[in-house]
Amino acid sequence: MEGPIATRIRSDWSQIAASPAVLTHCDYWSGNVVWRDGMLTGIVDWSGGARGPRGFDVGWCRLDLYLLFDERAADVFQWTSRLLEQRDSGRRGSASGDAARGRRG
Repeated sequence: MEGPIATRIRSDWSQIAASPAVLTHCDYWSGNVVWRDGMLTGIVDWSGGARGPRGFDVGWCRLDLYLLFDERAADVFQWTSRLLEQRDSGRRGSASGDAARGRRG
């Protein structure tokens, strides 16, 4: 592996490989999302869907936005994705705590 970030990838590879596999679209880019009235309503073209590392789709889409638009668009997407992941992980924690107490979310 060569390139400007090859050393970092090699040094972090054990952490990357150890992350749990999640459902991954494998072709998540701006052309595979459906919007209506400013809201994301669907993601299409799941022919490559598989288990993969968390963050793969975000990285793939970020690259697409960088190439089609610019670095700022890619950064906004990544920042928004992180905020949503933090929000959703808090909800999952809350829901599992409610389930443990016998409550429905």
